[in-house]
This record gives sequence, C-alpha cells and structure tokens, in this order.
Amino acid sequence: HRDRSPAVESKEELTNAQWQALIALHRTLLHEHHDFFLASNHPAASTVLRKLAEKYAMPARMWRYGIHSFLELLRNQLPGWLDHMLNFIHIAYPMITLLLESVPSHEAMWMECLGDLARYRMAIEGNNMRHREVWSGVARYWYNKVADKNPGIGRIQHHLAILARPYFLQELFYYSKSLISIQPFLSTRESILLLFNPLLDPARPVSGRYPPLLTAFVCAHGFLFTRGKINSFLLSADQFLSSLDKYMGRIGAVFREQGVYIASSNYAAIFDFGQSDAIIPRMLDPEVLQETPSQARFESSRRFWESHLSLEQDVLSQRDGPRSEDDQFSSSIQVLSFASHLASSTLRIILGRIGDKNVLPSVHLSLAFLWSMALVPTSMTYIEADVPWVQIASFLDTLVQPDMDMSKVEDEQFPSDETGSSRQLPEDFLIRGQAWSQLYYPEHFFDVMADKEERSIELPSVVVSRTRRCLWLGVRIASFKRWIRYDSEQKVFSPTLFAYELDNAAREHNPLEGLSRPEALSSNDTPMAESQLKESYYLQFLRVIQQTANSLPLMTLACSPAGELAGVNSTPVGAVQLEPVSGHDGSSSFSTKIMKVGRYTVAGLHRHIASLDLKTLLWALGILGAFSGKISWILSLRRYLMTSVEIDGTDDSYKHLSKWMEKNVDSLHDGRLQGSSSATWDFDYGRPDKNTKFKFQPHTKSRLFWHRGHVFYLYRKDMDGETSQESSSLTVVVLWPSRQPIINLLEEAEREYASSIKSFVPIYSPRPKEERKWSHLPPWVEVNLVPARRLNTVVMKIDDREKFLKSLEEFFAPDSLKWYTERCIPYRMGFLFSGPPGTGKTSLVAATATHFNLCIYRVSLKDESLSENDFMRLSAKTRPGSILLLEDIDAAGISREESGQREGDNPREGSRISLSCLLNVIDGIGAPEARIVIMTTNHPERLDPALTRKGRVDVKIEMGLASSSQIQDMFLMNFAPSSEKDSDQQLAELAEKFSRIIPPESYPPADIQGYLMQYKTCPENAVRDAEEWVKQNKPQGTSNSQTLGNGEHQ
Repeated sequence: HRDRSPAVESKEELTNAQWQALIALHRTLLHEHHDFFLASNHPAASTVLRKLAEKYAMPARMWRYGIHSFLELLRNQLPGWLDHMLNFIHIAYPMITLLLESVPSHEAMWMECLGDLARYRMAIEGNNMRHREVWSGVARYWYNKVADKNPGIGRIQHHLAILARPYFLQELFYYSKSLISIQPFLSTRESILLLFNPLLDPARPVSGRYPPLLTAFVCAHGFLFTRGKINSFLLSADQFLSSLDKYMGRIGAVFREQGVYIASSNYAAIFDFGQSDAIIPRMLDPEVLQETPSQARFESSRRFWESHLSLEQDVLSQRDGPRSEDDQFSSSIQVLSFASHLASSTLRIILGRIGDKNVLPSVHLSLAFLWSMALVPTSMTYIEADVPWVQIASFLDTLVQPDMDMSKVEDEQFPSDETGSSRQLPEDFLIRGQAWSQLYYPEHFFDVMADKEERSIELPSVVVSRTRRCLWLGVRIASFKRWIRYDSEQKVFSPTLFAYELDNAAREHNPLEGLSRPEALSSNDTPMAESQLKESYYLQFLRVIQQTANSLPLMTLACSPAGELAGVNSTPVGAVQLEPVSGHDGSSSFSTKIMKVGRYTVAGLHRHIASLDLKTLLWALGILGAFSGKISWILSLRRYLMTSVEIDGTDDSYKHLSKWMEKNVDSLHDGRLQGSSSATWDFDYGRPDKNTKFKFQPHTKSRLFWHRGHVFYLYRKDMDGETSQESSSLTVVVLWPSRQPIINLLEEAEREYASSIKSFVPIYSPRPKEERKWSHLPPWVEVNLVPARRLNTVVMKIDDREKFLKSLEEFFAPDSLKWYTERCIPYRMGFLFSGPPGTGKTSLVAATATHFNLCIYRVSLKDESLSENDFMRLSAKTRPGSILLLEDIDAAGISREESGQREGDNPREGSRISLSCLLNVIDGIGAPEARIVIMTTNHPERLDPALTRKGRVDVKIEMGLASSSQIQDMFLMNFAPSSEKDSDQQLAELAEKFSRIIPPESYPPADIQGYLMQYKTCPENAVRDAEEWVKQNKPQGTSNSQTLGNGEHQ
C-alpha cells in the first residue's frame, strides 16, 4: 500500500469522507501488522516465522508505508486537514506504544517511531511554544532511549540536532556527531545546511540572540564544511579564539556542557565531517579496529612511535603560501590542516585556565580523543604538530595533589573503580558513539547507566572521578614517551624535547599570523623579527627566574561558597627546571620543564610576557637580573611569613567583611573615605530618625591596617571594569605564617554582622530573569530585612500553636540530625498553610523564622518567568537551616481529579512549573536537607493528592477566619497598656464586649486588624463603632475545620 490513489496522483483535493476512509485503511493496516508481530513472537511460533519480521524488515516497512507516507500526505495538506492529522497521530501513537510493550525484540525501532511521531506532533503546533516544548521533550526522551541502546547510529543524532533548534551550538554538536558516528547518517549533509546557510549569507543579518563568540564559532565550521573562503574562516576563528578566555570566565558552570560541544565539533572538523574524500575516517573503520585486541593495538602503536621519529610536514604546509581573499578550501587535507589548528588553539586557551573545574569536561574529551588517535598512529601524524603538548603537561601537573592515590591512575586498566551508574561522567554519554571513541571505553562500560535526568547532576565526587580520568589518560599518552613524560616517583608530568620541536613548527605555520583583520578586530601585531628577539629574551627571562625562585612552594587559601577556609598546599615545584633529555639521534640536550611561576603556568606566563613590547621586556630582564638576590629574599619572606585568602564577591564572607570595614573605618587609619547617607527609621518610636549620620567606608581598593596584633593588607579586585560586589573579590593578606589571624578576622566580621541583623529576618527572592543566565552569580538575592515578629502575635488557635512549635522544636533539637541519619530518613520537614487571604499564613512564616533564627527563601509559583531549570537551581542553592517558602502552591500542576487523567503533570496557566518538578524540589533525590519547606495556598481543594501525602507534608495547618477568642486576643494586643496608669481590667471588659459584637468565624484576622488600626489609642471608640462596621462589611462565612498532624485530618 503506497497511497497511490488517483486523487493523490492528480493532486485533487479529497473530501472529508475520503480522508476518513484513508485513516480507517491505515488503522486496519496497523492492526494487521500488530497481529503479525504477536504471531511471529509467540512462543509456539516456528523458527521460520520468528525470523520473518527481521528478514523482510517488517518494522521499518510498517513505519514507511503504514504511518510515514500517510503523515507526509497529511502534512502537505496543512492547515486544512489538521484535525485528520491529529486524529491519525492519536491512532498511531498508542499502537506503537502497545508494540513496545508486547514485542520488545524490536524496541529500538518502536522507540524511534514514537520519537518521530512526537516530532510530527511538535511540528504542527505552530506558534504555541508551550506545547511545542512539551512534544519536543517527548521526542527527545525517546531518541535518547534509542541512543542509549545504539549510540553509534548517526540517524538518531540527526534527529536530536533538529530538536536542538534554535540553540545552534548544540545543533552543530549533534549534526557533526551524526556525520562521524560509527554508522554515519549521510542525509545530515543536507540538514546541516539549514544551520550554516543563514549564518554564512552576508545579505542576512545575524541575530543578536546568542553571544557573538558562539556565532563566530559556528560560522568558522560552516566555512570548513562548505569549503568556503579561507580568509572568512580565519576571521571567524580569530574572533572566536580572541574572546574565548573571557567568555569561559563569564559563563562559569555553563561551560561544562558548552566546552564539550565546542571540542567535539572541532574534532569532527578534523574528520572533515565524514566527507567522502576525508582522510582520517578511513583509518577508523569499525570492522578493522575490532579485529585487533586492545593490548595488541597498544603494543603495535608503541613500536610505531619508537621507530618513527620524523614530523609530518604535509599538513602544516597546507596553511602556507600567499592567499587572496577569494581563495577557498580545495581539498580534504587542507580542511584537516586548518581544523587541526582551530581545535588545538581552542585547547591551548582552555588549558590556560588552571584551577577552573568547569573546563575539565572539555579537557577530558580532548585527552580521550588524543589517546584514541595515538592508538591509530597514521591518523595522529596528521595532527600531532598542532597539539599543545607543553600546556597539556603543565595542566596535568596541576591536577596532581599531594594526598592523591596515584596507583589507580598509573594502572593500565581503565579507571572504573566506581560501581553501577556512578562510574560514567556526564560527558561520557556525549562522547560515545563517535568513530574515534571505539578505542576509549571498555566493552561493558555502559551496561549499567544512570537515568537521563541524573546524568547532568554534578556531585562533588564527579570532579574527583573526572580528574582521575584526565590523569589516567595523561599517563597512558605519556607511556609512548613521544610528546610528554610521566615520572612515577616524583608524580610529575613534563613535555619532551620533541614536544618543543612540534610547538616551534606549529608557530611557524600559524595561519593567523599576518591575518588582515577588519579594523574592529585588528591588533598591534608584533613584526616577525621582533617576535624572534622576544623569544630569545623570553628564554633568558626564564633562566633568571630559575636562579631566583627555583623549588619554591607557594601556599594559598581558597574560600568556598559556604564560607569555609581550605588550605591548598602545593608541592615544592620549580619555577623552571632544566633536565637532560636524550635526543632522537642519541645526543643529549636540555628540556625546559615549566611547572609554576607564582600563579602562572607556562601558558599563562608566556601569554603575559608575550603581551609586553620588546623595550619593556628588556627593562624587566635587566631589573630582574640586577636584583635577583633581593627578589629571592622577598619571595622567601612571602613563603615563610605571609598567608592570603581571596573571597569572591558572591560569598557571604565578602558582605560580612565589607560591613566590618564600614563599622571599623576609624581604626583602619585611612584618611581617604567614601561617605553616604540614607533615610532611616526609628523602630522604637515609629517615625523617621532625625539624627541620621553619614556612613563612611575606606575609599581605596587597597589598604594596610592593624588588627589584634597583626598587620593586614586588603585588596579589592574588580572584574572587567565593573565595581559591583558580585563582580569583585577581596584578597586579605596577613604578615603571619598561619591562617589563624585571617580566620579570627572573618569570624569577628561574621559575629558583628549577625549581631547587626538579629532584630531582622533576611528575605531572599530569585534573581531577575535576565541575570539568571549568568551561572557565576548566585540565583538568590537578598531583597529585604523585615523586622522580627514574635510567634504569639500570630492569630491562631493555642492548641495548634503548641503542636506546631513542638514539631519544629523536635526537628531542630541537637540530637535530631543523628536520629534521622541512623534511620536513613531525609532530614527535612514539610508544612502546608492553607486558608483564605488575610488569615495570617505569611505572618506565621515570618514569626517561625524569627523564633528559630532562620532566613526565608521566597518563591511565587505564579511567576511566569520562572522555568523548571531555574526552580531546580534555586532549590539546590538554599542553605541549611532555612525556610523555602513556596507561595501559591496551587499554581503548579493540576489535580488528577480535575484533569481526568492518570498523570496530571501539566503546568497551570500563569505557571511554568509542573507537578513532577515541584515534587522533585520538595523531596526528590537531589533535594537539600536540613531545611523546612512551607507551602501556602488559598485553594487546598485544587492540590494533587501526591503533593499532600504523608511524608511529603508532615504538618498541615488551616488558617481559618477569626474565632471569638482570637478576636478578643487581637483587641488586647492592639490596645495593650503602654503605662501602669492604664487599667487592664477595663481593657479586658472592652475586649470581651468587642468579641461579642464581631460575629465569630466570619472575618479574616487581617480585616479585623485593619479596623482596629483606625483606633490606635481609643479602644472605647473601636467598640462603639464595631456594630456599624459589621453592617458595612458582610461576613464571609464559616471556615473549614482545622487540621494538624502528619498529613491526617483530625
């Protein structure tokens, strides 16, 4: 059946009855296929019958003729026959789901079919972005399930690339992975042009939605893929490389994922995106690679590298020679050469970010790629000259810690000591399936995998495993003794002399040298002769540093986001060490092993020195040589007598120390001050303070001061010219060999800050939407300090207050955490406050925070700018001993009764938070502990039972309308005697009379409080006018019964 009806052939428009008949026909065809699959998979079926489905590719035929062709026919008739298309999708989707459950032998095919159906459903949604996102997520779910079972099929990566739109960096990653997969999908060559053509067309303006750096990166790959103009490629590559370092520092943790996309796309370009004339893909034929065992391949590669000592010059020479602006890429080896330079230049910049854990995923992927290429020597010879081996050795050296167990790193076996799903890193799932990754992972490494949702969770242990993996790859690459070496006794990596020869050769063939840049991108390039002079003086500069600072350990301190100090004591490392190296011809020479010069590595030091002009470098060389003795003395003084700590502007300690400096400005003996004033409020008398004084703080960025017998030096550093707190850092240096004086200073600052706000409750709200994309900023921002409130001022039943207090006191008891831990119960507690507006729900939250000295993190689920990713990140960043206040909890999800479905997981209008996301935040596997979650709602009847079940909501409190006793208490609190002259007895009589006038269970406490506020000092008048107020304000009715307990109605 191929839908070749005369009406279709003649392009005639079908009637509604004809469409219905076609749908019925295809429904029958699907049922026939279903019956066939059930019969062929029955236990009693013969062997011939069992093999029929596979022999004739029946699942693919069913999809092609039973579903896909008809969907395409309907799609071409849109939007006229949208209802028919929806009807048929709703017929096909359950049928494929049924086949997935009943015929699991073809589950990969069924999953892909479900993904394709969801993609069709997404495509017809038009401008309804919410529904498009839902169906896009469904399609992505099924494609990822197929990719888990068949990671090497490029067709699935192609589908994921389509779903990645409009995020073009992710698109480029999946498209390029599709082309260099173990089974590449050739149709991707046409689809990827939909990504490149709009960016490469000079007549179309480039959207400013994405960073120019990423746009330049994708454009550079577009020129490589389409074999466009070489000069245009170089301009895009130069724009990308010149901004990469600052971009990585700005986006922070986001680069963990983006760095993998960037590195993987670069290596796909080295493969020339799998073009028919590409060189390297032919060397990685899966059938050929599988014929040789891994150990035999390693021994064969080692013998190759020992016997082949020459450098492949053909690839480097492709970048030489005069070029005009219209010259284009003419061959695959030319594309390989320029792509190799781009990939290695990117890696060189990434390796320069020493200590930045966010670059480790990209470094891990790059080392895995180099290790795999080294096992296929004929492929490695094409790219080895461009690889920054010197920087790789330096970077690996910084990963080695004194207390690290290197036995697993030095073992030849793959470092998979973790068990179960925890042994895979998040980037492992992005690496596998690519042609070069066949040589990296052990055979059964992916037999047990984490769920898709858990793979991107970055636990602290992930950094340890990733570091161990990088070091293991470094040791394995060093085992060839060609590019880097590893000293197992000293635990040190160092580049070989051949690595320096390769580095020199790559610099001689740098295509960006002398690049004719547009005026906006041009820089003052140093002439070639001057560059050679600087290289000579640079080596002399290093020799002098060796004489003055050799084998010098430097101690630094780091301040974590939690405010804890951690000492990082590096091993005694030489600024420069010269060690003998045997040359390839048997002669001896010296290799420079550069490990650290202060806080600079070889890449950082070279970059800073290379930025100097020749005259400045000569002055530095002369001064350093003349005062080498004094420099040694100064460095020794720093080594033995100075300790420093750098505090990031996003850390609480920065705020504590800034406030301490403001308070103790007179003791800092700094005459340069910065003054400010602001109106303040006198809370004792409830009026503006007429005695407002100026506030002063030190104005300069650096200062010396004396504190408790120690000399301190403080320095504030601003990032990128910004002076806001979050873009700055404070460095505190003390002239003392111990960190204790700094700890004492920070503890004193913290105590003074806590004392200054003890009468207030800190309120935190989500950072504005436009700022949430910057991962280096904390997601919460302190918006207010509200005055403390006593718990007995909240109008509620006495029994409820006592039970509520008892539950919290038990939770915060000293031995409570031990009790929860011993019983393997998560240490957290949930509350639900329900009731009409004005009944005191928010007031009870503030009073609870005051009573137990907690801060409040407030989130409104009616905030339409709050996405689920934002919500999850906000929840993860709440501190222990805090309240997470979720207001308007009924705005998230829908109840199952209301929806009529088994699973209610769609967000309500006005909220982007689904029920499943909300449940994960409250008590999911990644939910923080040692905090309480308080949810408020005006409509408890709308809540899903899953949200209010036992264990998730421990205590329910319904804040009802004011009772007679509560009305009386409010009257007494409002008119409490301010002096002994007032009569308590008279006030009590007035309160009782007032409570008889106001009908009980009829008004919210807030309404009564608002009425009483009109008579602040006249209780008699309040009683006199009460009847009139009742007449003017109609009672609201009787509240529901109050509930309190572990989720049970009393």
